[in-house]
Amino acid sequence: MLRLCLPLCCAAACLAGAAPAGTVIQNQASAQFSLPGGGAGLVNSEPAQLLVNAVCRVQVTPDGTPQAPGQRLTVRAGEPATLRYELSNAGNGPATFTLSAQALDGAFTPNLTTFVDANGDGQPQPGEQAEQLTLGAGASAAVLLVAVVPAGASGAALVNLTAQCPGGLRTTTTSLSSWPRPHRTSNFARPSAPSGCGPVTRPA
Repeated sequence: MLRLCLPLCCAAACLAGAAPAGTVIQNQASAQFSLPGGGAGLVNSEPAQLLVNAVCRVQVTPDGTPQAPGQRLTVRAGEPATLRYELSNAGNGPATFTLSAQALDGAFTPNLTTFVDANGDGQPQPGEQAEQLTLGAGASAAVLLVAVVPAGASGAALVNLTAQCPGGLRTTTTSLSSWPRPHRTSNFARPSAPSGCGPVTRPA
C-alpha cells in the first residue's frame, strides 16, 4: 500500500497575497509510503521557491460617485474651493501614484489643481502642488484638490480626483455648487446746486 502525505500548496499562495512584495516563500512536498511486506519510506520533492510579486492598489476617501458624491461644497463664484482627501497605498509594496482631476458635465468648468498636503494643515502651500505621490505599503497621505470657480458662474458641477497606478485606478466624485458674487454698487445723490433765486416780495 502506498500512502502519500502532501501539504496544501495553496496555503503558500494564500500567504503570498498578504506578504510584502519581493518575499520568497519556500515550499516542499513530501510523500510517505508503506509497503505490504513492511517498511516505510519518506521522499521529499525538490524545494520550490515562490516569489511574491508587487500588487498595486490605491484607495481614496471620501469615496463618491456622480450619483452619490463623497463631498458637497458650496463656494462663491471667482473664489477657490479646497477639497480634502486621504490617499492610501493598499498594495503590498511601495508605489508611485499619478494624481489627476477632471471636471464632469455641469453648469461651469472649474480650474483644478492637485496638491500633496505635506504639513497636514489642510491648506495648499507653495511647493506642495504635485501630480505624483509615492507611498510605502500601508502608508497614506493627505491630498488636496483646489477648484477655482469662474467669475459669474452659478449652478452645480461635479469634479473627480483620480489616483492611478500600474495595477489600476481609483476615482472619487465631489459635488461643487456656486452662485455669482453679488455686484457691489454705490448710489451717490448729486447735491442740487443753489438756484440763486428765491421768492421776491414787493413792498406794499
